[in-house]
Parts: sequence; C-alpha cells; structure tokens
Amino acid sequence: MIIVREVLDKQHEWVQIASPCGLASQVDLRRVLEEVGRSTVACGLAIMGEHVIVRHSLPLKDLDIHEFTDPLHLLAGTADTLEETFWGGDGY
Repeated sequence: MIIVREVLDKQHEWVQIASPCGLASQVDLRRVLEEVGRSTVACGLAIMGEHVIVRHSLPLKDLDIHEFTDPLHLLAGTADTLEETFWGGDGY
C-alpha cells in the first residue's frame, strides 16, 4: 500500500492511495480491466513502472477520517482480489 500527498496547481492538496497488484507483463490487461469494470469500487487501474496498480485520490480539504479509511480498505481488498485472481497469490 502506498499513500502519497499530492499538491495540484500549487494549491489543492490531495491524498493518493495506491496498491500494486502484479507485473503488467504477466497478465492479460483486458481481462483485468473488464473485471474492474464489473466492480462497485470507484478506483482507477494504471501501470506505474512495470506494475499494475489500483489507485484512488481524495481531496484533503475537510476530509473526514472515514472518507479516507473506507476507500483505503475497499482499495486494499480490491487489489488483493485482483492479485489473487490474475497473478495467483498475494505477492504484494
């Protein structure tokens, strides 16, 4: 799990939550994207370096702790499910 503070336009603070799932070279990306499309979790799928990651961003201004922890748990669960389904285990 990677949690990073980002500043957009030198004024808006956001927090980005990301979790790696596996190597992009070891998976059928179309199948992974189709699975994420069937998911009810609002998150994005991206390739960073050589890894497929699941990520979500939230504005920090007026952020309630539950507005952070709930998506954090959902994203972690989604990443674990994708990792198990498409990469065969929990390597991250």
